[in-house]
Amino acid sequence: MFSRFAYSVVLCLAILAPPTQAAAVSVSTSVDAAINIWGAGHTALASLPGGAGTLPMVINIPAGATSVVFDNVDGLVDYGPCCPPNDADGIAITTGLGPSISYQGIAGLYVPRGRFLAGVFLDSSEPADPAPVRLAITDTGFTSLAPGLRQSFFIGDGLTGSGSGILQTFRVPTNATRLFLGFHDSYQGLPGYFNDNTGALNVTASFTVVPLPGALWLFGSGMLWLVAASKRNRCVTQNRPAD
Repeated sequence: MFSRFAYSVVLCLAILAPPTQAAAVSVSTSVDAAINIWGAGHTALASLPGGAGTLPMVINIPAGATSVVFDNVDGLVDYGPCCPPNDADGIAITTGLGPSISYQGIAGLYVPRGRFLAGVFLDSSEPADPAPVRLAITDTGFTSLAPGLRQSFFIGDGLTGSGSGILQTFRVPTNATRLFLGFHDSYQGLPGYFNDNTGALNVTASFTVVPLPGALWLFGSGMLWLVAASKRNRCVTQNRPAD
């Protein structure tokens, strides 16, 4: 009778518990123009013509994160004598989608821009070939994007317009534990030529984190308490001397 009543109380409290609200977890970092996005998840960079650049810094994804937005991206990067400095959105490519090759397990992408801030989601393993299929982004004014693991993707300034518009939402793929930020740089189809890149971008990213609903925590805790109470009562009964 006691156990049935206690179970009913726990169940009612779980049902009546208020819903858990999603929270935002923000991270700020600096992304140097020499950061090689193909180096994400690796411990060293292979030698490349013109310089392999530097390894990306890891941003650990909070547990329960479902998406990320980039609240602020500012600064300028310079790809060397060939080009004037540009912001995070990079420069427009007028001859179609600029292909970025796949390399060392990280997929490139097709996008009508170059020299932009890029990202890639990874799980806990080191990337290895073959890389997944490349994303094809025909319009960088999207409101939401869902890249897969090891698929590099366009971030730019994180807004639907260039310096204006609304924040773009990037869905965190299943099993992703890390986010890397950096740049693609190449010449005649080969990655490299990072050594003459200068400048940096200041980036603030905010993850939307959805914790386990409070009702489930309450129900689970209550059930554990009931199990412990039941075992305790059984021990007392078994050890009680006979009349």
